[in-house]
Amino acid sequence: MIKSMTAYGRAALMSSLGRWVVEIHSVNRKYLDIHIHLPKDLLLFDVEIRKWLSAYVFRGQVTVKIALSPGEDASMAIDMQTAKLATTKAMLDSIAKKLGYDVKESVPFALLLERMEGVSCMDVEQGYEQISSEIQSALSQAAQSFVAMKRAEGAALLQQILGVLAGIEESLQQVEAQKDGAFVRYQKKLLSKMGEFKQLVDQEERLHREIILYAEKGDITEEIARLHSHIIQLKKILRSDDNSIGKNIDFYLQEMNREMNTIAAKSDDLEISKYAISMKSELEKIREQAQNIE
Repeated sequence: MIKSMTAYGRAALMSSLGRWVVEIHSVNRKYLDIHIHLPKDLLLFDVEIRKWLSAYVFRGQVTVKIALSPGEDASMAIDMQTAKLATTKAMLDSIAKKLGYDVKESVPFALLLERMEGVSCMDVEQGYEQISSEIQSALSQAAQSFVAMKRAEGAALLQQILGVLAGIEESLQQVEAQKDGAFVRYQKKLLSKMGEFKQLVDQEERLHREIILYAEKGDITEEIARLHSHIIQLKKILRSDDNSIGKNIDFYLQEMNREMNTIAAKSDDLEISKYAISMKSELEKIREQAQNIE
């Protein structure tokens, strides 16, 4: 079943390190483009996160935000951060003293708070396995929520596209019904024209040539058959279980557009032209909707 490229997922996970919050959202993009926002201390997990996420998403611009904030049971992390800030303050105090500045005025608490982002609240190397496991768990929960929304949005898209396809099929049936009538109408028109030139001795032979030429040039039987086939294949793709079908849909839409253009170009019949224009207009609606399919 198709999935939308526009979706959002979120998860929160409590641990001894604090409260993990993972948010995932995506928008349309022709290829997969992942942007990951991590706390400075966790940048080394960037590659792993991309690998984990690739199991859930295959196309689109995806933004992942991962944050860790101390929780009620994160006393160990707070103690570690406090100790590192104390070390930082001692270093700044020493520098200020050597430069002849008043230590109390030079290293205020506000300055230490500004440096909070640059101070680790955990020992990443020693706690690597735990941190990796917790990030993966929180990311998995957020991804499941994210994919669920992608599927829900995709289901709505599917119904819209099938409705438009039904309209195209109705117009194509009308084209098929008008095909033979167009030939008869052209023949009558030609006979009427030829009647205006009775003095031409070879008018009957000329009439036959014109009719044969029109029949060869204006025959749209193959285009109608191919268009029917493309619609059938497109429906199969829309209902398939493949993870990413957007590119295949784009291909069949291009092929359908080509057949519609050929039908419009070959036929000079007003009724057929009207239905060909209608089909192209409906196809544009599907093109717009298909831009959001993974």
